[in-house]
Amino acid sequence: MAITLLHNVKWGALLLDQQRPADAVSYLTAAVQSNPRYEKAYLLIVRAYAGLGENDKRNQMVQRLQVVRDENRLSSNGKNENGTAPGEPATP
Repeated sequence: MAITLLHNVKWGALLLDQQRPADAVSYLTAAVQSNPRYEKAYLLIVRAYAGLGENDKRNQMVQRLQVVRDENRLSSNGKNENGTAPGEPATP
């Protein structure tokens, strides 16, 4: 699962860098679905929706990102048992 998550996040970021936010949304949505606690995916999908001018969706993701950040902080004051920060994928 972590490999798929990282794959989707990297492709989403690459597509954003190439000014292709519509294409990035599908990868980043898949990343959020595979790990709803991974903050970086939300940051990137916020950029994608902003690039598309979809402000309502952008605002929804900003709000969701804040909830995820709060949940990650509350659920752990440090690292998970695998040594990663909350919401961060474990490296294979």
